[in-house]
Amino acid sequence: MNRYETYDIEGINEVMENADPEDFGSSAAFLSTFVIDASGSMWEFENDMRDCLVAYKEAIAGSKQADEMLLSKILFSDYITVGGFVAPENFDPSYRTDDMTKLFDAIVEAKDRMFEYSDQLRDNGVTVRGCVVIFTDGLDNMSHNTEATTRQAIKDLQNREFIVAMISFGDNAKNIGQRLGIRDKNIMEVNNDPHALREAIALASKSAVSASKKASTGAAGDGGFFEV
Repeated sequence: MNRYETYDIEGINEVMENADPEDFGSSAAFLSTFVIDASGSMWEFENDMRDCLVAYKEAIAGSKQADEMLLSKILFSDYITVGGFVAPENFDPSYRTDDMTKLFDAIVEAKDRMFEYSDQLRDNGVTVRGCVVIFTDGLDNMSHNTEATTRQAIKDLQNREFIVAMISFGDNAKNIGQRLGIRDKNIMEVNNDPHALREAIALASKSAVSASKKASTGAAGDGGFFEV
């Protein structure tokens, strides 16, 4: 096997389909995928995360960029639960934890979904930019994909001008973003407590809206995702 070849990913649950590209009413789209750790170590934060995702949805749905944004959510634990790209008001804020951490598989899956749907939009005449925001409180312990294939997936996203950002939640997540090739300016390291969680998710929503606004004006580069 080529060291950059990806493995087939097992244990994927699809909970929502993508919005029909033909129904998208704008000539430009900003795709925002939120890849979220739902492993057992996040159990004590279940209710806090649900509240944060409701606030994330409301902040983006209420923004001036909402009509140009499509959101998706991928949860990873023993399984990878994939939500399709939908209008902000249809974003699903549900969250439930399990045991293990399929971080690498989730990132590779996010890349594949982002590429597939962005190509569909472009085939319908839509200009596409976007971001993948990864939230984790620790390193992978169950994926079929390796660290090398995951680094390549992130590099592929960056090469197609998609922003890749990471929120490292707690000490066990430090340096994971750097190991995976995420640019330092797009990594936020926070303490693993409810207050820090709320602040981090709130900043993620503001950053996604800001990145969408910059993309709609033709601004190049990411300039530091969390610098809003």
